[in-house]
Amino acid sequence: MKYIKIMSAIAVIGIYMGGCSQEEPKKETTSSIQEKNKDNKEDAPVEKQQEEQEKKEQPQAIQTNEQVEHKQEEVPAEEKKEETTPLQPTEQPLQNNEQKVESNEKQEKFLVVIDPGHQQKANLNLEPIGPGATTQKYKVTDGTAGVVTKKRESVLVLEMAFILKEKLEAKGIQVLMTRTSHEVDVSNKERATFANDHKANLFLRLHADGSENKNQSGFAVLTPAEGNPYTKEIYAESLQISQTIVNKMRENHQVKVNGIKFRDDLSGFNWAKVPGCY
Repeated sequence: MKYIKIMSAIAVIGIYMGGCSQEEPKKETTSSIQEKNKDNKEDAPVEKQQEEQEKKEQPQAIQTNEQVEHKQEEVPAEEKKEETTPLQPTEQPLQNNEQKVESNEKQEKFLVVIDPGHQQKANLNLEPIGPGATTQKYKVTDGTAGVVTKKRESVLVLEMAFILKEKLEAKGIQVLMTRTSHEVDVSNKERATFANDHKANLFLRLHADGSENKNQSGFAVLTPAEGNPYTKEIYAESLQISQTIVNKMRENHQVKVNGIKFRDDLSGFNWAKVPGCY
């Protein structure tokens, strides 16, 4: 479903650009008709010029009537109709159509909210893991660090987020981020609420989890668990998204893919009303 929405947005943009390019040929056609009529008058036979000279010598009333009849015979019916038809009424519907397409484009634009996990300083105050929950967890921790690089998780995932944002926007997808710097204090609940408020089509949470087991490595996708009362409305679509990502990652044989992990204890999932994965 999400891919259909992306293609619809691209199609709307294509229709809009095509509609804008249709006004100019009308102006060229009108100009060419006027030049054609001008050329016809300049190339009139000598006999016709003599007849017009003789008509000038006749009384003024007769001369006027004959000139009107002559002009009516000289200009074809189709050209008269096109010359006398005002261009202004045809421009207004085009403008209305453009405004309608622009409105549809905004409505159909696929929105991804990227959540670069963690932040520079942890906030160890507690918040419920879901609406009405009695179980509580830290609002946000400061994450892990690379074994070799020593780079902090919060730094790494923010770098990843900016790269992903650029690639998605190049495909015409709208992207928002829950944070764009390290000096923030945004809890997991607030990040999910941010995606809800903007009615995101996809809530993508970026993390680089660690393990005390040195033999543990690879790539995995976390998704809401089946039967979780907080995420039952987004479970099916979130799972579909997770499966799509895992299948795509398995095409890269240099990456160890650990599959999908189901979770029901993550605040970022339980407060979300839009589909997503971690």
